[in-house]
Amino acid sequence: YYTDWDNYDVSDAEVKVLLNDFWNRFCYTNVGQQALPLQREQALMLFELPLDASAVIIRKTWRQLALRWHPDRPNGDSDRFRQLCEAWNVLRKVESFE
Repeated sequence: YYTDWDNYDVSDAEVKVLLNDFWNRFCYTNVGQQALPLQREQALMLFELPLDASAVIIRKTWRQLALRWHPDRPNGDSDRFRQLCEAWNVLRKVESFE
């Protein structure tokens, strides 16, 4: 697969779909449990943001938290990172980040 250059010729839209699919699968928490989905307010609480936070602030906070808690980073925490991923998935569907 990696030695075939035809696999590298994909559109931006295709890459975006693949990345979204990856993050949706990676960031799912509570595997095997019947958990209720997060609401916008709960997601903002995990980000430690006020209810009236703008899309710009939410995105900036997401990036900072993702860098801080990513499991590959020193002192990273995979459980915390997955919670934040779930919150980000809720927020990015509700807010306009275009």
